[in-house]
Amino acid sequence: PTHMVQDGGRYWIFTTGNGIWNMSATTPEFSNWRAEPLVFPSGTWPAWINSYVPDFAGTFWAPEIIFMNGKWHLYYSCSTFGSQRSAIGLVTSPSISNPNWEDQGMVVWSNNTWNVNAIDPDIFRDNDGRIWLLYGSFWNGIVITELDSASGKPIDPYNLHYVANNRCEAGHVISHGDYYYLFFNRGACCKGIH
Repeated sequence: PTHMVQDGGRYWIFTTGNGIWNMSATTPEFSNWRAEPLVFPSGTWPAWINSYVPDFAGTFWAPEIIFMNGKWHLYYSCSTFGSQRSAIGLVTSPSISNPNWEDQGMVVWSNNTWNVNAIDPDIFRDNDGRIWLLYGSFWNGIVITELDSASGKPIDPYNLHYVANNRCEAGHVISHGDYYYLFFNRGACCKGIH
């Protein structure tokens, strides 16, 4: 799931699922979660996705959310399992509790000639206030690129910094003191022990 965020007196998370599934709770004990309306109505998605991921069937992967410039920015992955034909898209809304999601289109994409897989977005703000997109899975691993905080899209999508490789995915960066820490999964988590 995404970072847990607070909006309209509720705590929110967004997860992998058809239409971008999400839920909210009102208590800090998180004991009263409830399902919320999908970001995209079931069976629908922005038309641009069909050009980048022709076999996409509506299951969005690994969303991430951040608030900047007066709007919530929700990033999402579009792909098919085991494919490098992937894209990360963006929707924005001034509110989560009373959403008016507006699709902002493709952020980054990959295909079979690209050396990184455009899935698993992680968005973070560095200690200087700059915004970064971390993404990638298998192939040449996880990369990072700086985002324009006004558009929410890369300043230069080809200016990639490679930060991890060797079958890694689902990267997440945090800042603590003078250091940044990268967490990620390695290998094939769903295939059991091997």
